Amino acid sequence: MHTQGRILSALLAGFLSLSGCSGGDPTGGSDPAPDPGWMKNPPVITPGASGRFLLRGTLLLPQGPLKGELLVEGNTLTCVAESCASATGAAGATVIETGGVIFPGMLDGHNHGLFNIFDEADWNPGRFYGSHNDWTSDTRYQQVLDAKQYLNKDVTSPVDLRCEIDKYAELKALIAGTTSFTLAPGAVELACYSSLARTIDTSRNGLGTDLLRTAISVPSTTSAAQTICNSYAAGTCNAYAVHVGEGINATARNEFATLESRAAGCLLAPQTSIVHGTALGDAEFSKMAVAGMRLIWSPKSNLFLYNDTTRIDLALKAGIKTIALAPDWSLGGSVNLLDELRVANQVSQSKWNGILSPQRLFDMVTIDAARALGVDGLLGSLEVGKRADLVLARIDPSQPYTALLTASPLDLDLVMVDGKPLYGTLELKAAAPSTPGCEELSICGATKFVCVAESSTQNKLNQTYAEIVDVLRSNLSDYDTMVSSLGVQPMTPLAPLVRCP
Repeated sequence: MHTQGRILSALLAGFLSLSGCSGGDPTGGSDPAPDPGWMKNPPVITPGASGRFLLRGTLLLPQGPLKGELLVEGNTLTCVAESCASATGAAGATVIETGGVIFPGMLDGHNHGLFNIFDEADWNPGRFYGSHNDWTSDTRYQQVLDAKQYLNKDVTSPVDLRCEIDKYAELKALIAGTTSFTLAPGAVELACYSSLARTIDTSRNGLGTDLLRTAISVPSTTSAAQTICNSYAAGTCNAYAVHVGEGINATARNEFATLESRAAGCLLAPQTSIVHGTALGDAEFSKMAVAGMRLIWSPKSNLFLYNDTTRIDLALKAGIKTIALAPDWSLGGSVNLLDELRVANQVSQSKWNGILSPQRLFDMVTIDAARALGVDGLLGSLEVGKRADLVLARIDPSQPYTALLTASPLDLDLVMVDGKPLYGTLELKAAAPSTPGCEELSICGATKFVCVAESSTQNKLNQTYAEIVDVLRSNLSDYDTMVSSLGVQPMTPLAPLVRCP
């Protein structure tokens, strides 16, 4: 059974109401209803030079919305202004005009993506826990973990679907406007990674180097902590995203004290991003603020496992400046960042009187997420010199931040990574790479294009989306057959790319 009903029953007692892909009033009634008139006109493309794009629409810039133009040359933004007509590269560029909104690709700073062939339909523990130490022994979770490890070749097995599993996770992120996401601490790097969205915590992230370190627990020794701090000093690590305080009991809360005690507190530093921090309070948040530390918040996953979530209100009151939002995984977390934005907004409205404005929530999945991952010099905002990771959305430009809180993959007209159009509406398919070609994909009743396969026949890069899905489905079915005699419930069907309303 899907666990949404279980979450609802718990949260109605004082938290919030979750409603899948829809989200109720995203502003708590403070904004006027959007005018649907702008939706009538789809984006228009005027073909020109390949590798150069001039996009027109409402740009969401660091200083706020601007009706203007954005020039992409290769993988870089070379002009962001009211007009780019004087820019040399604008002449002869492919022009895309939209009546909607253009914003930077979102960054998911906390996702165990290799679990994302599963979702809540595969695991329903039926209870809440005190900390992350308590649920890992759950029988059904262990069954899902065994299946993931077998298919992902984490153990000796005749099956190696690491490329297919990663690309499926990247695609789930991509179609929702997420152009960078984290895979997992210690994941084996393969050449097929980052062929769609950027797998940001690998050397194949397309940024030239990997300066992000991730960990599922506090360093176990002082020397391990000191090694990380030495990498801060050497400039070989811009960010360290570490799970701390996941849960609601003293065991979870004491993890912060352990982090602080390692190597004379050297990890209390601006480069350190705390993942979860659900058990933390005023004292811990105050220390984080003084040290300039960052926080990565996964509300739906917290509520699913612990019936509570991180005290973002206390974190803001303490003065923590950088707070990012991320789904954790689809196994009890949100399917994508658009879904997680709705959950975060509903928690803000229900618990904290709307402390998080729609614009602040937007920052939490763009520039603040980039800061938490140490990549804000290249990603997270529409600025000249940054990478061309961007999204065109058919949402109301008169109130873009609010409109984003009700958006779904259905509303995205184009998603571009490193200047390459990889997903979008059929009206813009002409902008996509012609070789080896793109596929059509049904998303909640609408037909979109998606460009998955590459020309290279090495490292499974030439797989199409249809081929990836076929491989995953058939191997999940084979796995079900193999373990059926052990009384293991089926792992099929494959978790969908998106949950439709």
